[in-house]
Amino acid sequence: MRLAITGSNGFIGHTLSRVLKNHFSEIRRLVRSERNNSLDTFSIGNISSETNWTKALEGIDCVIHCAGIAHNKPKLNNQNISSYEEVNVQGTINLAEQAVKSGVKKLIFLSSLKVNGDINQESKPFTEKNIPNPKGKYALSKWLAEKSLREVESTSDLDLIILRLPLVYGPGVKANFFNLVRAVSMGVPMPLGSLDNKRSFISVDNLADILIACIKEQDARGKTFLVSDDSDISTSQLIESIAGLMNKPSRLFYVPKNILYLGGLLSNKQDMVRSLVDSLQVDISYTKKILKWQPQYSFEDGLKKVIDSAL
Repeated sequence: MRLAITGSNGFIGHTLSRVLKNHFSEIRRLVRSERNNSLDTFSIGNISSETNWTKALEGIDCVIHCAGIAHNKPKLNNQNISSYEEVNVQGTINLAEQAVKSGVKKLIFLSSLKVNGDINQESKPFTEKNIPNPKGKYALSKWLAEKSLREVESTSDLDLIILRLPLVYGPGVKANFFNLVRAVSMGVPMPLGSLDNKRSFISVDNLADILIACIKEQDARGKTFLVSDDSDISTSQLIESIAGLMNKPSRLFYVPKNILYLGGLLSNKQDMVRSLVDSLQVDISYTKKILKWQPQYSFEDGLKKVIDSAL
């Protein structure tokens, strides 16, 4: 099986390229720019509706599509907002259509749990049966890409599998997860001791293991899967776990949730506060059943790798 992984210079794509090369005959790393193309690394330039994938996909059996504009980018100007449509939607459609022409048999699209919604309603974890309810430009672009990919699948022999990911963590993770680890390391007091929410995460190692199952398991064909480590915790428990692994005090103190929400509103950081306070949990029973899969790595295993790499 010959795999191509888009976005191979990014956090997820880079790690998947490294892990999966131990399981498949060829891994071709597709990146935006590289000084020199090589047998295992191919530069494709910016991803858009005009990207030419022909040479990059030559001889490839399966594409894992990681590349795209992420939701955690800094403040977006109008050009970047339109880029969600051009890169995440039109760029993905173009890749799928050229994959079909190139004889690629399977495409695995890494989508987002935010297609289901940004918080759980009535404390019920999301499942594969939920009606999509994307909020914001990023989540909407992922949902539109999913629908367009299904249209390509319906008119071709392409085997399409969609994975909706919660926050992915592992060595090299950036943004809010890394900032939280750094804050605990520095002993920063945090007003999050009141939280009893539930958040789902997936380590990049468990994600790689799920991808192997998706490629090998025939029952995965045409399915959409929600994925996680199957070990959901509150934000306060996450902070305590990080502190425990670092042998540091967690320095949590109690502030009512409504005050935290108000602070987010006044500081124009509502999204960041909600990502800490609200629940975003998935039930992966269906995923485990269809893929005949169980998480191979515990949340503690993955968290320790993050901390070891950050210190």
